[in-house]
Order: sequence, then C-alpha cells, then structure tokens
Amino acid sequence: MIRGIFQKKRVNSLGQEMKANENFDSCVMKNLQNYKLSQLISLYEKEQLAHVSGKKIFIACYPKSGSTFLLHALMQCLHQERIKLVAHHETQQLYYPYLLDNFQVSGIEKRHMLATRPNIDLFKQFHIRPSILVRNIFDVIVSSVDYLRPELQWPRQCGTISKEFFRLPFDKKVDYLIAVAVPWFISFYVSWKLAESEFEINWLSFEQVMADKIAGIQKILLYFIVLRLS
Repeated sequence: MIRGIFQKKRVNSLGQEMKANENFDSCVMKNLQNYKLSQLISLYEKEQLAHVSGKKIFIACYPKSGSTFLLHALMQCLHQERIKLVAHHETQQLYYPYLLDNFQVSGIEKRHMLATRPNIDLFKQFHIRPSILVRNIFDVIVSSVDYLRPELQWPRQCGTISKEFFRLPFDKKVDYLIAVAVPWFISFYVSWKLAESEFEINWLSFEQVMADKIAGIQKILLYFIVLRLS
C-alpha cells in the first residue's frame, strides 16, 4: 500500500506542481493530509532515494526558534547523526572541505546562518536545499533574555554579549538585544528571502512547529523528498 502511495511518479508530480505554482508552501500543506510521518520516514529511507551524494537536511534558523527540538526529533525519527558542515560554531559559512568529506554521508545540520553569496553557491553546488526556521522577533528577544546566562553559549555571529549584560535589569537587557541582535535577525530574514530567486527554500516558523510538531517534521521531510525525486 505504501509503495503504491509513494510511487516516484506521484512525487514527481508534486515537484511539477511546486514549480507550476511557484508556491511550495501551499503545495506541501495541501498534501500533508495524505502523508503520515511513518510513511514519510519510510520513503526517505527507500533505496529509490539513493543518490551519489548523501541525504542531507539543513536548517538555517533564528536562535530560540525551536531548531534544537527539530534537530533532535529528525535525528531520532531518521536514525541519523548531526553532520558538521561549517568550520567553527561561530562561523556562518559552509566549509568546502567538510562538504567534500561528507559528500556521501547522510545527516542533519542546523546553523544560525545568513544566505551569503558563498553559502548560496555551496548549497547549489552540493544540491542541499535548506529549510529556514524563523520566529516572531519580539518573542525571540524576550525568550533570549530569559535564556541567557553567563555559563550558556550565545551564537556570537548574532551579536556579542558582554559581561555587563548579565548585570542589567530585564528592560535594559531587552534594549541591549534590540541594539545588538535585531539587525542580525533582519539580515537573516532578508538574505533568505532574496535567495528564493536562486533556489528552492522551505519556510517554517516556530509558531507553526509548536502548534503541530508532527506537521512541522512532516513538512521538512516532504520538502526534501519532493526535491530529491523531482
């Protein structure tokens, strides 16, 4: 039954519909009702998805946007590990040697990464299509203030947090993050919106994922499968 539902012809037709409508998000949501998570995982693992390159799911995200939950949920569902594709956790750039080393490796990665010219070129060269995870920017700031502690690591590429920050009252911490981090959040969003003109991008929001976690995972898997087989 599953084989009948998930014929390559069927998935190709979804890919054609995506291109015809130029609106992948509506295409995915319209078809989610036809796919259970277990079936999507089965299709992801099928031999017909075998490819010269490994299967890679990449999530570019805001801090405090649910990315760690999605990463671990996908790792558990797909029985795959996190792969390292950047040289250092503070860098926003894909690292060409790691992409070569992991070319035939399947895995999942998430990074607070802008759609820079080098990143776009490497995503295209290695046929990796990212899912972009965002969140209401006001909620990100409040959540970040609640999260930040001297012993916890904040992604430095999103703005440097000084030692003085931790001595500030709550409202001043909010002001500090607005000045330091919000410009990065805006650059993140704008860079990926502009990148849509060059390759396929799957948009997700924290609000969508938290409202229906299974549907959020399904959307990432279906996006990957459609692009892989189309």
